[in-house]
Amino acid sequence: MKYKEEIKKLIGHAQYDQWGGGYIWGNSKEGNQMVAQINEFPDGAYEVVNEVLSIRGWGSIQHMFPTIKEAGEFQDELGKFIAEAINDKLKQLENE
Repeated sequence: MKYKEEIKKLIGHAQYDQWGGGYIWGNSKEGNQMVAQINEFPDGAYEVVNEVLSIRGWGSIQHMFPTIKEAGEFQDELGKFIAEAINDKLKQLENE
C-alpha cells in the first residue's frame, strides 16, 4: 500500500462520533479530530474543508425501521461497526 503511513497518521485510532454529528473521528497524537481534508496555514491555523468519513444516508435509513429512535440507533451502530473495521485494517497495516 503506497500511502500506509499517511493513512495511519491521519486516522490514528478511529472512533464513531459520540457528539451526535455522524462523523468518524480519528484519535491521533494530535488529539481527536474529524477524519477530514484539513488545510493547514504557516501560522499554525487550520480549517476543515471536507470531511472524509461520515455516516450519512438518513433519507434511506429512516425508512428502514418502524421508529426514528430505532433508525438512529442503527445509524450509530453502523458508525461503530465501520470505525472498528477501520481500526482492524490499521492493525493489519502494522504487520505489513
